[in-house]
Amino acid sequence: MNDCTICQIKTPHHVCPVCQHELTSDPHSESLYPEVQTTFRKNSKKKIIFFIMISMLAISIFINFTVSTTVLWSLYVLGSVLYAIILINHTFLSDAHSGSKVLLQLCGLSLMLILFDINSGFYRWSINYVVPFFGIMAITVITFFLLRNPNDLKIYFKYYFFLLLINLVLVGLVNSSLYSTVQWPSAMFLFYSTFILGGIVFFSYRKMKVELKRFFHF
Repeated sequence: MNDCTICQIKTPHHVCPVCQHELTSDPHSESLYPEVQTTFRKNSKKKIIFFIMISMLAISIFINFTVSTTVLWSLYVLGSVLYAIILINHTFLSDAHSGSKVLLQLCGLSLMLILFDINSGFYRWSINYVVPFFGIMAITVITFFLLRNPNDLKIYFKYYFFLLLINLVLVGLVNSSLYSTVQWPSAMFLFYSTFILGGIVFFSYRKMKVELKRFFHF
């Protein structure tokens, strides 16, 4: 915009339409056009990492099914890439709650190793040992976070609840020889998780009672 000091008007013209004097530009005046965003958030590194991982996965599947399908070694690459995406996107680059990160790590690692076990002949080492001990580690880590932040009981409770669901699934695995052939790791997880949950309820019964009412809406 140009400013006419005589008529005290602003006009986009170089000559004042009233007094016909040449005008001077005002650097503080508003522009006729909206401001265009020229800078954007840089996330090229994240995109490059994901592109490399997806490319590795696609190339591995292509080579595996082109050369030979007797051994599906590309499933190892598939499990590793999917877990790496969870690890990078949700654990390292996300502002998600620590309990959510622990729970997703438990699910991601367990599913990846179960996939490896199935692809290598399904000797059930994933069901017998990996899932129970990963469950014990997850409960231990969440309990540590809860002891550091006791005021976050409401937040951590839902993650304990989901771990309890995993606990109930393991009850079925213990009683079914079709999936689990070694019972003591699952039994240890059942005892440990029940012991920890019982201790939390014992030491914070009133607060836990309130959170239960809020959680189940009664």
